[in-house]
Amino acid sequence: MLDYDGSLVPYAGNYQAAVPPKSLLQLLQSLGSDNRNELVLVSGRSTDDLNKWFSDLPLTLVAEHGAALKKPGRSSWQIIEKTDTAWKPLLLPALEKYARLTPGALVEVKPYSIVWHYRAATPYYAQKYAVTIKRALKPILKTYGLELVQGNKVLEIKNPRISKGAVARRWLEQDYNFVLAIGDDATDEETFAALPATAYSLKIGRGRTIARFRLSSYKDVLNLLKTWPKRLSLSPVFLAMRT
Repeated sequence: MLDYDGSLVPYAGNYQAAVPPKSLLQLLQSLGSDNRNELVLVSGRSTDDLNKWFSDLPLTLVAEHGAALKKPGRSSWQIIEKTDTAWKPLLLPALEKYARLTPGALVEVKPYSIVWHYRAATPYYAQKYAVTIKRALKPILKTYGLELVQGNKVLEIKNPRISKGAVARRWLEQDYNFVLAIGDDATDEETFAALPATAYSLKIGRGRTIARFRLSSYKDVLNLLKTWPKRLSLSPVFLAMRT
């Protein structure tokens, strides 16, 4: 189970610029083509982004942290968690207002969630209005049973039943002799929490985590995955990366 932004590619000031390089697509093609592997890309990205970049690859795509999935070779998406999105028009004007007040901030509207991006924003205004958004939207979030997730310089509003943890539990209904989950963000902690004790959970970057192991950046992840077919045993590799 692989996260995308921050785990396979670096973050970009504008989320639309974080396009997968050809080398990554080739790597995922190689891993997914091995019939011993079941590769699942579990991302916060929209179905449109994942379709555009990965639809021809032999891997399962999971969009918006677990809202929808598409298996290899399929043309249509399966909705995992049906959810009411009537709240989106109510919240969108407020998020757009604070984006205008925060130079560099962007609002992304996805089918099942809304994201306020502030990676490219001036830190003073970004922090100021991130706090304001959390406070101002609290009543309507409670009314509609929504959650506001603090990610890596993003605020995401979604149905709490949609989560990477729920996706992980779905896959773990099957019996695997090896499970690896890689991620860098708060949403990936939900995946790590759902894994059995024998699984390999791998946190990318700094910050508190319940993952068993850690790597410093996406570059280390790519190096690990590139050498995957050559390793008879992964245990010595991970022993050096315990958190």
